[in-house]
Amino acid sequence: PRDDDVAEFTRGAGGPGRKVWFPEEPTSSASAAAAANPLRSLALDAHVLDQCLVDQLRKEIARATQFLDARTVLQLQPEIKLLLEVCLLAFTVGCNKGTPGMQML
Repeated sequence: PRDDDVAEFTRGAGGPGRKVWFPEEPTSSASAAAAANPLRSLALDAHVLDQCLVDQLRKEIARATQFLDARTVLQLQPEIKLLLEVCLLAFTVGCNKGTPGMQML
């Protein structure tokens, strides 16, 4: 703690003259939790970036399949999304590399 954040504690169990650190403003439980675990926030950001990449690839596949039968393309959309996510993980985590989202952070 900085010197201006330290208050003199003269009563109680601390004894006279003992310096005790008091933060300038009370912290909320949400900000305290975020400060205690910043990696969770980074992991969420990486996941969002990876999902944006998968969505962009899915849009490109939709453009490439626009001339096929619409019913068939609609029926295969969940499998196409799963295939893209598996390919993303196979070519990154499967090769002992970080996902694009984690590499950007």
